[in-house]
Amino acid sequence: MEKMLILFNWTICLFEIYMVVDYYSALFETRKWIEHKKWGAIFASSLIAFSINSWDSTIINIICIPLLYLVLNFLLFKGAVWRRIFTTLIALIIMAGSELLVVAAMNITAEDVIKSSMINESSAIVLTIIVKLVNYILFVLIKKISIKTDDMMSWKILLLYLLIPFSCLGAMISTVYCGVDFAQVNNASVILIMFFILLVIGNIAIFYEFNRYGMLIKEKEEVKADLLRKQLDLEGYQKLKIANDKYSTLIHDTSHYLNNIQELVENGNIDKAIVVLKSATQKYDTSELIDYSSNEILNTILSDYKRQADANNIEYDVFVEKGFDVEYVDEIDLVSMLGNILKNAFEATLKCESRIIHVQMFMQNDGCFSVIRIINSYLEEPITNNQQLVTTKKSPELHGKGIKSVSDVAEKYNGYIQNSWEEGFFKSLLILESGDY
Repeated sequence: MEKMLILFNWTICLFEIYMVVDYYSALFETRKWIEHKKWGAIFASSLIAFSINSWDSTIINIICIPLLYLVLNFLLFKGAVWRRIFTTLIALIIMAGSELLVVAAMNITAEDVIKSSMINESSAIVLTIIVKLVNYILFVLIKKISIKTDDMMSWKILLLYLLIPFSCLGAMISTVYCGVDFAQVNNASVILIMFFILLVIGNIAIFYEFNRYGMLIKEKEEVKADLLRKQLDLEGYQKLKIANDKYSTLIHDTSHYLNNIQELVENGNIDKAIVVLKSATQKYDTSELIDYSSNEILNTILSDYKRQADANNIEYDVFVEKGFDVEYVDEIDLVSMLGNILKNAFEATLKCESRIIHVQMFMQNDGCFSVIRIINSYLEEPITNNQQLVTTKKSPELHGKGIKSVSDVAEKYNGYIQNSWEEGFFKSLLILESGDY
């Protein structure tokens, strides 16, 4: 029984540290270097917390546990010092307040049970499980109202799901009130305690899996929205292409109009010549495309951004090698990849005094690979996670999907995107395997 009690106490320490770290995660940005070592830090901290509790000294506990939480915060997360202290204080209040709430509630109706739990190990285990379940419920609520949390669980759904832990809590307390004597250690009480522990684990698993499911649903909706945007972009580019075809036709017919006008002027029919001239002018479309390559959608995308660059005083230089081939790429995929990279480049360079975007497209390895290199100036340092680019924007939890979208689409063509940045210039290198490979 003594070994089981030691294991239980350590498990409670592990659970407390996990709750505190999970609570911090909802409020602070995790440090890059510790991302894959978080569970190791939680495990080590639980052993330290267990050692502190083993001293069985209230003073040592009051001093060392808050320090341990603060050290964890500084070790694992980024943030202002005052925020770290304040959030740690809130965590301590939740931990201590939960014990006071449970003890106070049970003193009202079952004071004898509480007294028994203070001197009997089995009763203390039951009381501890109840307290930790209350801890968990309070931390779930605190995480929900945190400004950094971005999940799919609405308050209505959250309250419905909270019926589960509240029901478990009620069942636990009611079991104690019903006169179950945990002072006598027997098979029935041990089995009941084990199921109490499983109830707590089950509640945690339910919320964890629901949050994962919510995030998957959210990502699915974002993919749908991104696909819809790309389809709209493609439709726009196709309309520009139609406009350019009209423009090309008019250019082809220009000589015919000029010959007619010249003939009318020479014959003295000035008024009629003016009418013909106005008629020809009205047919011109201003949506002129530049023939960068033999691919019309590629020309439309590059020409569209050329107009945007001219309007925003951006140095926009495009080089497309003769014979550059992307015909094997679906139009919607080409819009998605090139559109996302150029959009990010424009958003970054617009914040600079020196606005520069250079686009280079060429074939590599005897036409086996299509290479697109885009270089742009930038001002704000890009945000990374696990050495992977997330975004250059200030709200990384709301952005970064475009970069992942490019990578996902590139994989369809056995390709990849590589990003690098130095000395104020951001470089995106997109490599796709040619259909001739």
